[in-house]
Amino acid sequence: MLFFSIFILFGILALSEMFFTGKETILNGDSQLFGYLSIYESYFRKYHHKIFFISFGLVSLLAIFRYGVGTDYFSFLFLYNQVPALTNVGISTFWATIQNIHGELGFLFTIGILRSFDIGYIFYVMTLTAIMMYGLYHFIQKHTTSKLLALFIFYCMYYFTYITNAQRQGFVLIIFMFILLDLLLQKKYILYVIIVVVCSLFHTSILVVLILPFLNNKFKKYFLITGYLFAITNFIGTIFIGADFITTVIGISNAYGVSGISILGILSRSIMLGIILSLMFLTKEDKRTIFLKNILIYYFAGFAIYIAFANIPIMASRLFVYFQILEIIIISHLLFKLHSKWRKMFVLILVLLIMPIFYWNNINAELIQGGYFNVSSILNYPYTHIFNPRRIREYRSISNYSRQFIWWWYQ
Repeated sequence: MLFFSIFILFGILALSEMFFTGKETILNGDSQLFGYLSIYESYFRKYHHKIFFISFGLVSLLAIFRYGVGTDYFSFLFLYNQVPALTNVGISTFWATIQNIHGELGFLFTIGILRSFDIGYIFYVMTLTAIMMYGLYHFIQKHTTSKLLALFIFYCMYYFTYITNAQRQGFVLIIFMFILLDLLLQKKYILYVIIVVVCSLFHTSILVVLILPFLNNKFKKYFLITGYLFAITNFIGTIFIGADFITTVIGISNAYGVSGISILGILSRSIMLGIILSLMFLTKEDKRTIFLKNILIYYFAGFAIYIAFANIPIMASRLFVYFQILEIIIISHLLFKLHSKWRKMFVLILVLLIMPIFYWNNINAELIQGGYFNVSSILNYPYTHIFNPRRIREYRSISNYSRQFIWWWYQ
């Protein structure tokens, strides 16, 4: 009871500090806190449901009521206001206008509908974030055995990229986690393909998951081996002879304009792969459910895709994330199949030490890419909210293109 009371007090203090001071001093240690709670959950099950619910609620509220948090927050503000309301222009004019606006047709068309109802950008972000957090909550509740550990991993690795930043891909990623994964496991392939195609109208990267139904049959091992042979061949060819089979022969264009192997990117993903392989080695195969075996096959197929596209780091990362997110399921399931408490503790501590590195890397990237005035420390990454949006001017620069849509900027 004392532990639970302390946690409640921490949550109240954290919310109070961030809403009334605009700083994130206490919550800069939140990734570590979730890690410690994961260890607590592993050994003491009392109150863990309540602690998870409060933790998730805290993170959700901070995401929903944020203002200016996220590298592309104001870029999307500009884009949102560039799309005309469908009721104000004809279809032909709307179509002609969006030709010069970045974004898939479904995404831009949805904005056009929202603007027809005079829905502002702030309300749009709040609603979209609430939907995404609900999908995440459902995913963690249904598919993970350690909910606090799952939240800890997601918060450190994905929260600042796909919840507060990459709106389009973040949305389709949550759809994959919330809806598509269940359809795939239930082998409802027609509905699965239809929803994937619809989601591709918001972010085309989701089309990569169309390979997954092919891994749900008795030939999945052969598909996997063939995929790895192709991926490794392309990877070796890229390094030693500079021949990228994917971009030159198949004709897939490098939409991001950046090529070259990212050593840090490969290293970070290899670390997570190493943790999973170690857990597989420490657990007996007959202890793995059919569900877990399928998830492992999907994950390893995704890693082959990452290797194949490694010469285009951003594209590789964008494609791999639909498979990488499955690490949350895999680690939580395999960890709790360890019979040795010492082995379980060792792996938990290892994850606890590694995850904050990803967390700090994400925050530092936000500081640099978001144009913050002081990028020397993650302690300078403040939380600003919709109840006092003017504070954002103290922390980061905003382009003139976006300023024209912020009514209070010049007051």
